[in-house]
This record gives sequence, structure tokens and C-alpha cells, in this order.
Amino acid sequence: TEILDLLVPDVSAGEAIESVFIVMEHCPYDLNFVLQNSNDMNENHVITLLFNMLSAMEFLHSFGLMHRDIKPGNFLVRDDCSVLLCDFG
Repeated sequence: TEILDLLVPDVSAGEAIESVFIVMEHCPYDLNFVLQNSNDMNENHVITLLFNMLSAMEFLHSFGLMHRDIKPGNFLVRDDCSVLLCDFG
């Protein structure tokens, strides 16, 4: 996954840094959508999704970071079952 842009406040203008926005590629599905609309999901799909979700969280934890809002809507899913974790609110 590639970071397309990073938006931060202009600190030279005296603005406080309250938010940072990371602009990444568009993913059309989240885990909610996949679970509700996939009638042909097999065991391999479930294993792959679960492995990729756990890998994303382990990656964060390896840097001492925690996601405080883990829910299906915050896991973005690509067509190949790869997973992106979003909404670091």
C-alpha cells in the first residue's frame, strides 16, 4: 500500500497539530460489506481474511501502537482478500 499524500496543519502559521490525515488508495469494501454480501465465501477466504487482519494488528503492536476502535468497518478488504486497517481516529 502506498501513501498518496500526508496532510498536516501549517505549523509555521501557528496552527496546533491536532490532526494528521493520511491519503491512501481507495478500497471499495470493508469487512462489514464482505460478510453481509458474500454468499460464495469458503474456508480459505475466511482463513486468509483472519490471517491478514491479525497481521495488520501485529504490525501496529510491534511498534507499540494500539488501534482503539477495532470493528469490521475499519478493516478495508481488497478483491484479493488483502486487508488494510483504517480509522485511527
